[in-house]
Amino acid sequence: MWTPEDMDRTAADLARRGLAPLAIAVLESARPLSFVASQFLVGLDPVVRLFADVPGYARLVSLLEDRDRMEALVVALERAIE
Repeated sequence: MWTPEDMDRTAADLARRGLAPLAIAVLESARPLSFVASQFLVGLDPVVRLFADVPGYARLVSLLEDRDRMEALVVALERAIE
């Protein structure tokens, strides 16, 4: 679901907004509980859909499920800062 191009585009968008360092800190600190958080979001999905249509919700869940994807996004963010 996340391609390298998606990672680079997301990283560039966050860097352009000045949020890359914050995103790196959040991703690094969330890594130990990322799978648990993704499963919580899967369980919360019906409630979220009841109140709002959140584009990218499934993509966020897929990012949190896989620590390798999170690491790839951190690397892309670090490249975007340079």
